[in-house]
Amino acid sequence: MDGLSERDFALIAEAQRAIRLNYDQEHGNHTVGAAIRCKSSRIYVGVNLYSLHGACAEQVAIGAAVTNG
Repeated sequence: MDGLSERDFALIAEAQRAIRLNYDQEHGNHTVGAAIRCKSSRIYVGVNLYSLHGACAEQVAIGAAVTNG
């Protein structure tokens, strides 16, 4: 992980936290997390969703950012 900054590690930690908080032990769902930082420096997170069409964690994080302005 050479070349990663403290800001990068903060994003990784937030994605890991999202997985821990939302992991579905019974079904093994929500095993991928993503975190993005916007221009405002605010961080948004998402976890993957298993559904009819599915949604990857990155899409969920971007959707969270968009819906929160």
